[in-house]
Amino acid sequence: MNLNLGDDLFLKILFEKYPDVRFVLIVDNLDSKYKDIFSKNQNVTIETNKEKSNLFSRIKFLLARKLSSSLYKQLVKSKLERLMQSQSKETSMLISIGGSVFIQPKKLPAYADIEYYKTFKKVYPNSNLFILGSNFGPYTDPSYKEEYISIFSNSTDVCFREKYSYELFKDIPTIRYAHDIVFSLNTDRYKVNKKSKSIGFSVIGLDKNHTINSSINKPEKDAYIDKQVEIILHFLKKGYSIHLFSFCQGEGDEDTANIIFNKIEPEFQSEVELNFYNGDIDSFLFKYASIEYMFCARFHSLILSILFSQNIYPIIYSNKTTNVLNDLGYQGSSCSIAKMSNLNVEDVEKQIKENHVAIDAGVKESADSQFEKLNLYL
Repeated sequence: MNLNLGDDLFLKILFEKYPDVRFVLIVDNLDSKYKDIFSKNQNVTIETNKEKSNLFSRIKFLLARKLSSSLYKQLVKSKLERLMQSQSKETSMLISIGGSVFIQPKKLPAYADIEYYKTFKKVYPNSNLFILGSNFGPYTDPSYKEEYISIFSNSTDVCFREKYSYELFKDIPTIRYAHDIVFSLNTDRYKVNKKSKSIGFSVIGLDKNHTINSSINKPEKDAYIDKQVEIILHFLKKGYSIHLFSFCQGEGDEDTANIIFNKIEPEFQSEVELNFYNGDIDSFLFKYASIEYMFCARFHSLILSILFSQNIYPIIYSNKTTNVLNDLGYQGSSCSIAKMSNLNVEDVEKQIKENHVAIDAGVKESADSQFEKLNLYL
């Protein structure tokens, strides 16, 4: 797990919603910061998956994947069984909570995510499986979807965050739809005055993100950087302050922010602030909530900006963003990363000052209903 604000918000909401339930969060050895992030949550135990960070194990898996599909599949299953069996036999359920957790990687003899859920049901046949807050895809292998039909059918509850994913599996009795879990975040603690003439940019890594790498080419990536620099300089010359936000270092957001910053003329750099998420959720959200206008590339930057009543300009890198905007009935302007070069800066300024999404209590209630089945068990 990389530190990722969106993922960590899911966990924060879950752990705070059920303070009397004991949760076990399994992370990689390198993710020691999770012990700090959730140190105030007395109901959370952090355990490390030591095998994942073992160099010999990684080499063994790589060779097996290239030389023998049957051996690779068996290694995946054996590894997951050891992981599951190392957990407490008192485990009563698995809660899989996250957003884009069902993205098919390149075609493989065995998909680790599919084997993970199968192994859980094998090791804990009487335990419940809850899958909350996700969307499905993209995928190209029909067998990937077929495997999940079986997994979802044998789950206690599966609640997607977009209608598109729901429609793919709606004939399965356990399938539901509700708005993204982060819409249920209690924002009262983050009420701050907006900084006048402030512009924020939630940036996204271009080279470490599988979805982006598979959908746009290098000229389009370059245009994404250059157009944001052009927009930033436009607003700087009009007296605005600029704030660049990185949600996930591991996926290259900080790299993108630094590239943009270094392309800005030196005399303006003092008016540009870099905000990198490092595990301190509250400090990051306080800063984020203080911004007046936000260019939203990260999916959950869009959700947060709507919650914080900011004017927005969505920059779309995945269909999941388009799907959620459609579910909310958004009528404003947006742009895909692949078409950034076509933007007219004057038009963008006008559009971001008009783009605003007001949500009613129904959206927050819908988001909270992601947990309605889980409530029956906890």
